Amino acid sequence: FLHWLIVALVFFQYIANGLVQTIWNARVAGKIPNEPVLVFHVFFGLVVLVLVLWRIALILRDGMPEASRNAPRLQRIITASLQGLLYYVLLLAVPLSGAAAWFWTIVPAAALHTNLEIAMLVVIALHVAYALVQQLWLHNNVIMRMIGRI
Repeated sequence: FLHWLIVALVFFQYIANGLVQTIWNARVAGKIPNEPVLVFHVFFGLVVLVLVLWRIALILRDGMPEASRNAPRLQRIITASLQGLLYYVLLLAVPLSGAAAWFWTIVPAAALHTNLEIAMLVVIALHVAYALVQQLWLHNNVIMRMIGRI
C-alpha cells in the first residue's frame, strides 16, 4: 500500500510542477510570503518524505518482500542497487532539497531539487521498465503481485 501511495503523491507532484514554478518565482521575488499552506506541493513533498522514511523503517524491520528474497542473485543486485539505494536516495533528497529551498529560500537547493526531479523521472522510467521486463520476459508475475498489494 505504501508503494502505491508514494507513487500517487509523486505523480501529483509532477502534475503540479508548473504551478509550483510560478509560485517559487513569486516567492523569490518577494511577492508572496513564505506560507507553505498556499502550495500543496510543499505539503505533499513532506508527506512523501515521511512515507518514504516509514517504508525504509519497515524494510529494515521486516526485510524485503518474500519475492525479492527468492529472486535470482543478479536480480537482487539490480533491485538493491538501482531500484533500492538510488530510488530511496532520490525519494529522500528531492523533498529535502525542496524543503530547504522553500522554507529557507536557498536558491541552490531549488536548482538541486529541479535536477533531482529529472533524475527521479529517469529512475522511475527504469523502475517501470524493469517491472515490465520481470513480468513479460522473466514471467515472475511481479506486476500482478504489486497490484494485489493495493
